[in-house]
Amino acid sequence: MKKVFIVGIDGATFDLIRPWVKQGYLPNFKRFMENGTTGYLRTTIPPLTPSAWTSFMTGLTPERHGVFDFYYLGEDFKIKVSTKAKGVKSIWRILSASNKKVISIAVPMTYPPEPVNGIMIGDFFTPSLDSRFTYPPDFKETLLKNIPDYKLIEDWKYTDRDEDRERYRDAIFDLLDVQFRTTVFLMEKYPWDVMMTTFLATDHSQHYYWKFMDEKHPDFDRRGAVRFGSVILDVYKKVDEYLGYFMDTLKDTTIVFMSDHGAGPLYGTVYMNNFLKRYGFLKLKSNFRVGWKRFLYGLGITPESMARTAARLGLSKKLAGVSLGGRKKLANRIGITFGDVDWGKTYAYSFGYYSPIYINSKLRSENGVLSREDHKKVEEEIVLLLKELKDPYTGGRLITSIWRREELYPGPINPYIPDIILSMGDFGYTGSTFPFPSRRIVSKSMTYKSGDHRINGVFGIMGEGIKQGLWYEGARIIDITPTILEYLGIKTDVNFSGSVLKIFEGGENEKIS
Repeated sequence: MKKVFIVGIDGATFDLIRPWVKQGYLPNFKRFMENGTTGYLRTTIPPLTPSAWTSFMTGLTPERHGVFDFYYLGEDFKIKVSTKAKGVKSIWRILSASNKKVISIAVPMTYPPEPVNGIMIGDFFTPSLDSRFTYPPDFKETLLKNIPDYKLIEDWKYTDRDEDRERYRDAIFDLLDVQFRTTVFLMEKYPWDVMMTTFLATDHSQHYYWKFMDEKHPDFDRRGAVRFGSVILDVYKKVDEYLGYFMDTLKDTTIVFMSDHGAGPLYGTVYMNNFLKRYGFLKLKSNFRVGWKRFLYGLGITPESMARTAARLGLSKKLAGVSLGGRKKLANRIGITFGDVDWGKTYAYSFGYYSPIYINSKLRSENGVLSREDHKKVEEEIVLLLKELKDPYTGGRLITSIWRREELYPGPINPYIPDIILSMGDFGYTGSTFPFPSRRIVSKSMTYKSGDHRINGVFGIMGEGIKQGLWYEGARIIDITPTILEYLGIKTDVNFSGSVLKIFEGGENEKIS
């Protein structure tokens, strides 16, 4: 009977793996590449954890499963947290319905855990260990008894103080160790046909330690590089060690590794609502509250300036320990928020990790301001102005790619999918959860991140009947679930957005180079 073991390596990129394989640092990735099929894995646009992992688990694109970003703006223009996809079947549900035993460990977007024929442990979005984060619910007791130091996320916050850099680095490796021990425990003690575990360390180390590794980064820290320049490589070495263990232990099992997106340097933040406000597409209310906030902004007192002052005073650790809700309340007292927007006069607004733009029209909502006819006109005006924005580091175009909604996600308008989707500096710039953190359009990041996501993730498949030593071109994250089900001979009534990869021996050679 065929078995499949999937290793999720969050944020892994061949842009690092392949050079390090050549340099001899990652012998097990090298062995995998020689004995299986590997390649880039194109993820969702934009490359975001919630939409990407959900697209993997469902084989559907975001407009079909409904998860696009970490947060979304509701009909009431209040910020809400994205949850699991609803009304669609995940790979775990399909496998369970086919009487396959499954185990899923900390795969992002699996909280709350769904009923499965096996075991599911929720991901790092789980509120706390006090939550009901396992299925079956009573498995939590077994888990914590056998892995008493089990944790959902690192137990330290990163700041640019050396002590916190060291403590966070250690916390990354502690979590990696816990995730590995949990995986081995379940792998050995419980029956399974398909099992998946996910390591977060690659993504988290790249977010915070990229500037110590990359001499071309504008914030390259030469002094810090002495102590922290190898953190990302060390994480990949540890994951390589684990991959080798799985390959040696599960000799009769097909092994898959994959990431939800790639990685690269992060240069700064784009506050797109300031851009829309500058050109008159977004209007603020005319009242005392907003006037007072605008006065403070004129003096340079903004959420961004306060965050930077806290960093200079060494208060960032305390600020990082405050919940997101608490930080929002603090920022809302002095910061301009969506509650300060005059929605009756606003034609467009931005909300999301990569500053996508929504047109406030009746084509999107009955409460929209613009007519259906004016929707496209305003959209075109915004696109033309976006093309004029300049990258402060290169002097070139800041917006390197612009997609209309229908280009990426055709069909009826989904309220979660924006009208204009952007790549800013090839995803080297992000947006902000706060709508108006400062007066600027482009700024250095308010976070401590120096690395972020890219479109090309990674995948590899090795096992009986899989082509060996091949580099596969054109794989997408939505193709992985259909391919695994095809490999296992499982039929389903789901009309996947993805398709089966041509990786099987004796099959077609399309897409293979």
